[in-house]
Amino acid sequence: MINLGDKVKDTISGFTGIAVSRITYLQGCNRVGVQSPVKKNAKPEDPQYFDEDRKSTRLNSSHIPLSRMPSSA
Repeated sequence: MINLGDKVKDTISGFTGIAVSRITYLQGCNRVGVQSPVKKNAKPEDPQYFDEDRKSTRLNSSHIPLSRMPSSA
């Protein structure tokens, strides 16, 4: 299972980024939102969404605990 904050790579498309969201649909389909790294002086791109059942791999254990993320307050 992919945790939020994990660095992941979709093995089909090659897309790499950080898992930033998880969506559970009423029909039982689970999707994970993956945000690519922001390039210097560039606008962040929208996250790409992949089925959680799709063959995605965790690149490493660089999980970012949610409690350590900066607050928006």
